[in-house]
Amino acid sequence: MIKAILFDFDGVIVDSVEIKTEAFRDLFREEAAEDLDRILDYHKAHGGISRTKKIEHFYANILRRPLDKKLLNELAEIFSNLVRNKVIAAPFLKGSREFLSAHHKSFVMHVVSGTPQLELEDIVAKRGLSGYFKSIHGCPPGKQEIIRGLIEKSGYKTEELVFIGDSMDDADSAVACGVSFIHLGADRYDNAPFKEKGLVVAKDFKKVEELFAERNIKS
Repeated sequence: MIKAILFDFDGVIVDSVEIKTEAFRDLFREEAAEDLDRILDYHKAHGGISRTKKIEHFYANILRRPLDKKLLNELAEIFSNLVRNKVIAAPFLKGSREFLSAHHKSFVMHVVSGTPQLELEDIVAKRGLSGYFKSIHGCPPGKQEIIRGLIEKSGYKTEELVFIGDSMDDADSAVACGVSFIHLGADRYDNAPFKEKGLVVAKDFKKVEELFAERNIKS
C-alpha cells in the first residue's frame, strides 16, 4: 500500500519549466549561439538537477572556462532573481491543485525538488500550498539523497512510496532508491525512454488518479 507521495515541483505541480529555460537563455545570452544551444539542451534533458550543478557543467564541459565559488554564487543568485516571482505567479499544472486537495488527507505528501531550499519554501508558501505537505525538500542535497533521508527518518518502506516527476533524473533517483515512479506529462515529453525502462507514464493528473484507483503504480 502506498502511504506517501513525493512530488517534484517544477513541471509537476506548477507549469514553470519554460520559465527556467528562458532564465538560462537570459543568463547565458552573451555566449556563442552554439554554446547557448548546448546549454539549453542540457538543461532540458536534466530537469531534475539543481541550477548550481547545471552551471558547473556548463562551465566545465561547454564553455570550458574556470568557475570559482564566487562566480557560481553570483550566477545562481541572478537566476533566482529571474525566476522566483515568475514561478510564484505561474499557472498550476492542470489538475495538480485538485489532486493535492483531494488526496492530502489520504496520503502523506512531500516535495522533492532541485530548487534551493529557502527559495522553494518561499514559493510553496506564497502559492498557499504549505498545508498540503508534511515536508518540503530542496537542494542541496540531490534528490536521491533526499529520498534516502526520508526513508531513513520517516521509517517508510520503499514499497510505500511513489515519486511523481517529469524528468529522467527524477526517475533515476527513484529507481536508485527502490521507489516506484510515475512520469507525469507524457503528452509534453518523449515518454519512450521511460517506457523502455519499464516506468509508469501518465499524460496528466487525471491519468494519475486512474493509476491510483487501479493501484497500478509499480515501476
